Amino acid sequence: MVRKKPKNHWRAAITVAISSSLLSINMAGLFLLQFNPFQPQPFVPPTPPREYLAAECEKLGYDCLLLDTIAFCESSWHMVKNSSSSAFGYFQIIDGTEQTTPQYADGQRKYDPYTNIDMALYLYGKRGSNPWNESRGCWQWRYRQALRSE
Repeated sequence: MVRKKPKNHWRAAITVAISSSLLSINMAGLFLLQFNPFQPQPFVPPTPPREYLAAECEKLGYDCLLLDTIAFCESSWHMVKNSSSSAFGYFQIIDGTEQTTPQYADGQRKYDPYTNIDMALYLYGKRGSNPWNESRGCWQWRYRQALRSE
């Protein structure tokens, strides 16, 4: 016995299309039940800057102790402006140096704590500790002391 194709095979296609549309609407409704943008979301605090530096150093294979010591000597880990220059932030990045970073090219500025750290990581990757030679007397001694105590 040979089965004949139903004459109204397009009805089956329409039924499937309507069913899947209803399914999508139901799934969207379910999503709205799970996430409502009008309900306050729990606050997730940002990673503290020193922990952020440590995590980024680990990813990049950089000497975190050295960079932490540089930030301590430059600003005591405060986002401050140097009163006698354009230096700002944890790593006291000056305007001319800031302008050489990809973060600056992307519109980010040294005034954001995490951008300040990212700029310092970029500079360290390109030029080592040279951007912070002015404070070498402070951080080199502290760094050596920290290495001895480890």
